[in-house]
Amino acid sequence: MLPFEDGSFDVACCLEVIEHVADPRACLSELARVVHAGGHVVLTCPSARFPIAYDPVNWILSRMGTHVSVGAFGYGHNWLPQEAALVDWARVAGLHLADHAYLTRALASAVEAYWPGLVQRFLKSNARNWRGAVSRTGARAPKRFFPSMRPSRGKPPLLWVVDAIIAADEWLFSSSQAAVSMGFLFERADRQS
Repeated sequence: MLPFEDGSFDVACCLEVIEHVADPRACLSELARVVHAGGHVVLTCPSARFPIAYDPVNWILSRMGTHVSVGAFGYGHNWLPQEAALVDWARVAGLHLADHAYLTRALASAVEAYWPGLVQRFLKSNARNWRGAVSRTGARAPKRFFPSMRPSRGKPPLLWVVDAIIAADEWLFSSSQAAVSMGFLFERADRQS
């Protein structure tokens, strides 16, 4: 239970969390409880209907009712939300859907997926985010083609590439419901639903 009084907030945010909780219905009920009537809940989460480009292995395995813990099912995701079920659970909790969006579609997902992580392991010395070239256990990072990279404070030099991919993704796949993540805006109705 959240440590807040009923109706304490105008807005509650649940960003990339619900896929990690054991009882998503209870999570939605708590979110509905802590916003006042007419208040909003903003929720983002990964989608069970992710594009094949994002995670081809789990895309195939999920159609057989299983998965491996990488890609879409990495990061501690034991399950992925189905849009209709999530909206229904929210309705039962006293939230009605005000708006939703599909985030990161097929084209952008191809470069967002675990592919860059796999490539980085071969090319970048600090791909596992080791400090300098030594891990916490004292092991040295293997030498790669590129030296360890440090974050910059300025605008990333390839940001224009990311912006172009996102724009092309929206233009090419705007009618598709396959997406890596979904965003929802719920409004709390009065508790009678």
